[in-house]
Amino acid sequence: MIVKIGLRSYNLPKGYLVPRVPQRMAYLHWIRHLFSVTEDTVSQGGFDIGVGANCIYPILGVTAFKWKMTGSEIN
Repeated sequence: MIVKIGLRSYNLPKGYLVPRVPQRMAYLHWIRHLFSVTEDTVSQGGFDIGVGANCIYPILGVTAFKWKMTGSEIN
């Protein structure tokens, strides 16, 4: 599945790893499916502990699924 996320620019600080977006997107699809097959309310957001320099999960969650995302980072 190809998802257009509508991200205009993405500036990753020098020396940090570039995230593998297809694998991150597959993980979020799995999480979304997991919530849809349980008796729990379907998730409309998430919290990413340790977003890192790339902040990829919040970016994908907001742009692809319109989730409300929160992230934390100490660096």
